[in-house]
Amino acid sequence: RTKECYLKEVIPFFETLKDNFEGIQKALTKEIKEMKDVFEELEAEVAQNVVDRKHDAIEQKNLLIANDNLIAECLSKEVFSVARNSEHNVAQFTDMHVANTIVEARCLVLEAEPANLCGKSHRDNQEELINHFSKL
Repeated sequence: RTKECYLKEVIPFFETLKDNFEGIQKALTKEIKEMKDVFEELEAEVAQNVVDRKHDAIEQKNLLIANDNLIAECLSKEVFSVARNSEHNVAQFTDMHVANTIVEARCLVLEAEPANLCGKSHRDNQEELINHFSKL
């Protein structure tokens, strides 16, 4: 009877238990493999993010260098423009100074004429007028 009970109840119970454990083990193994795959994908994404950040940092440095070069070029052109305009302004000032000197000299000549005329006597003026009209 014990043997029969053992064969009919205990062995099938342990076989069912074994099958259940094997099923659970397979399910857990499958789930562990899936989790391992997920972690490997995450590690790959993290590694790619590190590479991308380094690439972005290099690109940012290159852009900053290009920006500095553009600023230097703009400043250089601005300095050249200021120097050229300054040279042009000096030339204009020189021309204006020469023109002013000529006008001042002409003004002095014109200011001296009335003094010269005042210095002539009334008689000289009459003689000059007579001579002028007699030639007509």
